[in-house]
Amino acid sequence: MNTPNSVRARLFGPLLAVAVAVTSVPFVAGTSWAAKGPNPAFEKVALLDAARGAAAKSAYGAWIAGNCEAPAGTERTRALTQAGLADDACLAPAAGDPVASGALLEAGADEVLLVAASGRAAAEGDHTFALMRKHGDAYRLATHLVLARGLSAHARITTGAGTDLLLVCADAGNMGHYPSRCGFLGLGSFRKGAETLPPDESFADELDLLTVDSAACGTHASVGLGAIALDGDALKIDLVIARALQHKAPADRHDVCTRRTSAGTERFRVDFDLRGKHPRRTTPIPPAVIKVLERQG
Repeated sequence: MNTPNSVRARLFGPLLAVAVAVTSVPFVAGTSWAAKGPNPAFEKVALLDAARGAAAKSAYGAWIAGNCEAPAGTERTRALTQAGLADDACLAPAAGDPVASGALLEAGADEVLLVAASGRAAAEGDHTFALMRKHGDAYRLATHLVLARGLSAHARITTGAGTDLLLVCADAGNMGHYPSRCGFLGLGSFRKGAETLPPDESFADELDLLTVDSAACGTHASVGLGAIALDGDALKIDLVIARALQHKAPADRHDVCTRRTSAGTERFRVDFDLRGKHPRRTTPIPPAVIKVLERQG
């Protein structure tokens, strides 16, 4: 079963409106499955080395400061534009937050991924990934990629190919409905220039999530990431549907319900085969998830 393109367009708008196939196997707490055992080619490791992250953040801060020293205008704007930023990136209170390190795009490289301000309006994507790569004793900016309202990293897998697989998510939305798209850095929606490129093979395997944070009365449902585990050459990701009931508090107006109580959760597991030229989703996304995306989007 596929997620309708119209649903994707409603959820992500101009930031992430691309087609993705979705369907899965339900997971019940306590259920066991046949584990494949370790595969020496793949290992799930810590997302970030703190020392490398701090060094890369400092280097990125110096790069931003150097480019923002000039008065606002042609010279500064040209330099930032060439790097994929807008002029207002100079107004950001912080240079960027490190979220992952490793050989993220280049085999054998020492790289750090930061979430930084893009300088754009929220609707265009006010955050971007800044990839810092070490040359000699110093980190230098390699590239910016992806525009979104929020960005995050969730799992890093080392591979025999010398390049890590990094599971990342990009957030969009407003007014209480916040869709997210999750995939692997350098592939699909998370390639440099993905906003203007045609879909590649990885688009169809990406995951859609949705956070609903609304004061509208009634029952709402969100879809989020749960546990992420490596089993041999398979990455197993839990999708969690969380339902909540919004009902009235004493001071609420007639059309607002600010009191929230849990209405239960459901968990479903999707598997990615890590072999081959890119991770491939081998289980479909559950119809229950598609139903939430259609109704809440």
